[in-house]
Amino acid sequence: MLVRDVTREELWKILRDVSTQETGKVIDDLVDPSAAINFYDNCSPITMMVDGYLVMCAVDRPWFSYEKVVQELLVVRVETGGTLKSVAQFLRAVADEVGASKIYVGTAFSRSDRALARMYEAEGFTSEAITLTKEI
Repeated sequence: MLVRDVTREELWKILRDVSTQETGKVIDDLVDPSAAINFYDNCSPITMMVDGYLVMCAVDRPWFSYEKVVQELLVVRVETGGTLKSVAQFLRAVADEVGASKIYVGTAFSRSDRALARMYEAEGFTSEAITLTKEI
């Protein structure tokens, strides 16, 4: 697995690309790259390139628990090669390193929620929740 740092400039370009993608979801209209960079600058999430995927995650304790978890914030395929298996392995390594008891991933920016969920399920993740949106 090839893991490398991501420069702020590289992240900015990727976030601009994400903000113009069309998944057909309400989230498409919400993405603002300047807000994402502001979050990155102020919250310092773990942000790495993993076998061609940008992976951004945070280590925190949910409001409802004392347990530490790794929460995937964004996974975007940027370069050819690599598989989601590498992303799952990276997230597991982060969880092991920080002593987290769980890893949360999502499908918000996926073109196909079911296809991405199947890939994560193949890596041992369990589908447990559904997010619903309503545009106002």
